[in-house]
Amino acid sequence: MPLRAIVSLADASHGAEPWITDGTAAGSFLLTDLLAGTGGSDPFSFLALGRSMLFTATATTGGAHGLWRMGPGGQVTALVAGQAGVFDRVDWLGEIGDTALFWTNLAHPGQGSTSGDLYATDGTTAGTRLLHHFTWNGFSLPSAGIAGNDQLYFIGGDPDHGNELWSTDGTVEGTTLVADTNLGSADTLAVGFTLIGGVPYYLQKQGSTTSLLNTLSGVVKTISTLAAASPGEFLGFAGSQALFSMQSTASGLTLWTTDGLDAGTVAVRNFGAGTELAAELAAGLNGHHELVVRTGTGYDLWDTDGTDAGTVQLAHLFDIGLGTNYVDPSAAVLGGKLYFGTTSAAGSVLWVSDGTAGGTHALKTLAADGKPVLESFHTVGDH
Repeated sequence: MPLRAIVSLADASHGAEPWITDGTAAGSFLLTDLLAGTGGSDPFSFLALGRSMLFTATATTGGAHGLWRMGPGGQVTALVAGQAGVFDRVDWLGEIGDTALFWTNLAHPGQGSTSGDLYATDGTTAGTRLLHHFTWNGFSLPSAGIAGNDQLYFIGGDPDHGNELWSTDGTVEGTTLVADTNLGSADTLAVGFTLIGGVPYYLQKQGSTTSLLNTLSGVVKTISTLAAASPGEFLGFAGSQALFSMQSTASGLTLWTTDGLDAGTVAVRNFGAGTELAAELAAGLNGHHELVVRTGTGYDLWDTDGTDAGTVQLAHLFDIGLGTNYVDPSAAVLGGKLYFGTTSAAGSVLWVSDGTAGGTHALKTLAADGKPVLESFHTVGDH
């Protein structure tokens, strides 16, 4: 059976619902109509766990999102029923063995709209459990954590420590504060994580100008002292080197690599003032990283192997125009090709790339009016 991807698509008959596609019109069909009619179940936050797909959706008009599972045979079942506010937003942090960890944006009375909870799930109703409630009003929900040594490292906040480095082993008692880098309620402003040799490294913003590469034993290197520099973001590995991005108002986007040592942390490519990382496509291709760089005039697709010579532009995706300008950061590799979606004044477009300039092109315009109908897609085993 050919590889297929799970897609959240909207059409006039069903609204936004989960679809399956093999990248062809003939091989694309509605998986299930969770909410009958044109309203749509609004599926999002997809995660592949083993041979199953987890996602959130609503089965009632105007209802709250619940957690759902699609099994390897294509059957869709509800894991956790919709509860007001609980699963309206889910951020998957990572996996430990067969357990996935995620945040929700549940607002507790008197604790602000940014309060949230950490959950674990093994893909069953009984195995979906609350690990920790974070009561710090100002903490930020992270977009990712990093798993290693049977632990998942992430940023969490509480009134005594602010936003700091935490870890969990997937149990209530094993969810603990690792380090209070900025003592007291001051935040670490750490956002990016990776493991090098089994040791967690993270990128941290200090003050208004300084960006640092840190490990648990202290600062490895000062990456930037420019005004409005970002904390940075780890993008994965290029060979044995960890690849990360850094950007500032003055210099724009810069790619870096590190081996965890000061001397081995070097800038690979600067894209020029006014550039920024618009998306790191979630699926790599041939061991490379596909990045979308936003310039002052448009969005471009780049491929990098972690070297200056190996960082090349594959395609200009679209010019910046009125309305929505967006590249979906989720992507899927099917048959050695990368599939991803863009939305702009040119419409909502499905793209394909084999990692070369000649093999990168728009596959199909899904909506000419620019309505963002392609929201996310993922592969699960042979689906």
